[in-house]
Amino acid sequence: MRDPRAPACRPELLELGQPIFVRQYPATTGKWLLPVRYQDQTLVTVFVSSGADGMGTVGGGRGGGITIPSEAEARAAGGTTDDPIKDAELVLGNASCGRDLVMWRLVRRSGTTVYLVPEFPGAAPPGALMTDREVWFSTSGRPTANAKLAAAC
Repeated sequence: MRDPRAPACRPELLELGQPIFVRQYPATTGKWLLPVRYQDQTLVTVFVSSGADGMGTVGGGRGGGITIPSEAEARAAGGTTDDPIKDAELVLGNASCGRDLVMWRLVRRSGTTVYLVPEFPGAAPPGALMTDREVWFSTSGRPTANAKLAAAC
């Protein structure tokens, strides 16, 4: 890893941040997001895929950090007074053209599932709130509701 913000030949100055598990929904496996930091700056986030056997494989990375609202922020954004969030988990899904995005999968007390997508293009913090019809997963293909959008990808 080369980054002009970190001194060359001084790997002992780098720190590993708090890893975060994100499930590759609907599978039970997923990826660990592992931030590599220098002086309180995330230089890169390393992706470590977790297999069914529990073994991990480094599968790439991304410059900088990934903005993920706290679970409390996600619950507040996705719930309503009459239909609060009963379950919340981080998952990888797609809500636009391109790569999988980290998102909160939020299940309301009524059973309705919504997704909070923090890095959705143009969305103000904490992110875009989307329905099952607007999100798809690597094993499920694109939803019919997004057929026109998908054709433009």
